[in-house]
Amino acid sequence: MDRGSDGTAGAPSGPRAPQLRAVGIELASAMAYLVLGGVGSLLGLIDGQIVWYPAAGLALGLGVTRGWRAAPALMATHLVATLARTQPEPSQLLVVGTGGLAPWMAWAHLQVRPYAQVSVWGRSAAKAEATARAIVGGLEGLPVRPTVNVAHDLKTAAQRADVITVATTSTEPLIQGAWLRDDQHIDVVGAFKDGMAEADAAAVMGSEVFVDDLEACKTEAGDLLAAKAQGWSFDAVRGDLHALVMGTAVPSGGRTLFKAVGLAFEDLVLARLLAAKG
Repeated sequence: MDRGSDGTAGAPSGPRAPQLRAVGIELASAMAYLVLGGVGSLLGLIDGQIVWYPAAGLALGLGVTRGWRAAPALMATHLVATLARTQPEPSQLLVVGTGGLAPWMAWAHLQVRPYAQVSVWGRSAAKAEATARAIVGGLEGLPVRPTVNVAHDLKTAAQRADVITVATTSTEPLIQGAWLRDDQHIDVVGAFKDGMAEADAAAVMGSEVFVDDLEACKTEAGDLLAAKAQGWSFDAVRGDLHALVMGTAVPSGGRTLFKAVGLAFEDLVLARLLAAKG
């Protein structure tokens, strides 16, 4: 259960069966988030998708910038500032993954930078096409209207992108360090346990690494744990979410990588906002 300083608390409720995905149901789609008052009174019962998909972007939204301060706000689509530092106006965004979180990551990035093109890559071309259509369907009200297309070759797409956002359940690295340029930014939100990976050790070792929570990442961040097994150290982490928001951790230049494993307060903050709005 997540607890706020004002006495409110939040907790997920619903099935956690792994069979949900097998029948085409996203886990968050089958869950609710309970918001409780200080004496246990029910303040809200919220669709899990509305809490977890934006909240998963919250850590990314308070991500790495150069020459910009990431300003805290509540909705993830206003928060993402994981930017390519040497290109103040990056034009190419690559979304790797076709799950329910993928469109949210694209919409969030598009809130803060006028990308000219968004590419989607997935192992299934059909799912990538569906994700691209979902992204296009959610562009209304956003400040930009980029071209959205499906990338058929991940290596080529990664080499062309200015910013790469990865949200998958992969157990093998997808993003290879050998493909990457020094002026790129990568954010990785999957690989939330040991044995999973979205970026290989070379991608980690060749980047300035920032995280949402260092202690959590030491036990949960599959990409970083895999890199550690090959000689990388958590001592190399440049800063966490708090340091990024406060401006005490600033990239020195070169490629950056932001790793998020998810923080409980993100769920509670968004749920409390929604409950307050009724």
